[in-house]
Amino acid sequence: MPEDAPNMTAFIPLKITNFIDNQLALMFSQGQLIFGVLFAIAFTILAIFAYRQDAVLHKKYYKGNRWVLLAFIVFIGLIACIKLFLG
Repeated sequence: MPEDAPNMTAFIPLKITNFIDNQLALMFSQGQLIFGVLFAIAFTILAIFAYRQDAVLHKKYYKGNRWVLLAFIVFIGLIACIKLFLG
């Protein structure tokens, strides 16, 4: 690469933005995009609201779930280590 060539990494966000704009313009109408954005916002708000309502029940019935998550992560880590070192 010549020394006077521009640094292309500085333009990555612009390239991604242009790609997304072009792809979305080809795949979805403006109405579909608006619906998708509004749906995502409404779904997120409702999911947070529902979780907050159920927080008391989660504390009561799901004690110890962190240990299950930790065991799962350790298990996946062990599988990855075995794959890395033996495979």
